[in-house]
Amino acid sequence: DYAVQNGMMGVADGVTTQFYFRRYIGIRGEPVGQVDTANTITVYVDGVEVPDTEYTIEANYIVFNTAPLDGLIVSADFQFY
Repeated sequence: DYAVQNGMMGVADGVTTQFYFRRYIGIRGEPVGQVDTANTITVYVDGVEVPDTEYTIEANYIVFNTAPLDGLIVSADFQFY
């Protein structure tokens, strides 16, 4: 278990810019230790791919330049350690 496809990171509130990469086992979610940035990371807001110029990746979370609009779902495809 090292890859997540379209994994939900959270629901935007229009203010928060930081979202943790999470994996789910059943309905239980947990933050991952560290995202493998050597592999492709695709971030989505409400199912639409976000250009990588709109965010930065830290060890296990993403920081958007501008907070996604309230109520939109933030998700991603990624691999982790």
